[in-house]
Amino acid sequence: MLVLAACSVGSGCGAGASASEASLAARRSVAHRFAQSIFRGDSRGAQALLVDPGDATLSSIVTDAAVPWKARHGRIRDSGKRSGERWIFGFVGTHAHKDGRFERVRGKILVLVASAAKRARVSYFVIRNDDIRFSTHHDSVLLPSNR
Repeated sequence: MLVLAACSVGSGCGAGASASEASLAARRSVAHRFAQSIFRGDSRGAQALLVDPGDATLSSIVTDAAVPWKARHGRIRDSGKRSGERWIFGFVGTHAHKDGRFERVRGKILVLVASAAKRARVSYFVIRNDDIRFSTHHDSVLLPSNR
């Protein structure tokens, strides 16, 4: 009898929790839009997707991540992979500097999406640059040596 009551309570709690969560498609969409905003240099657009847009610490991290992408936008390479509440997207892009040097950047962005009251919002993110290649505009015009 006690086992039946525990199962009933457990199934009731599970049903209530899933009803209050945003759909998988909604969570993926928020994660993808957040990543796109970062790599377009749109810090305000990314901040609007945060769980708490008024959180000064996380908002400043978003701004710092988006600033390098304002001049030259990055591009999301794939549709994303999900692992629990995390979405992982590959990206590529170039950071140009005023002195003629530039960096070709490839990596992944991990976006942690929280879901409550049928709303999906970003609670945290991490950008990992797997591959950075440094170069200058002069490198592209160098001719092979005669040695």
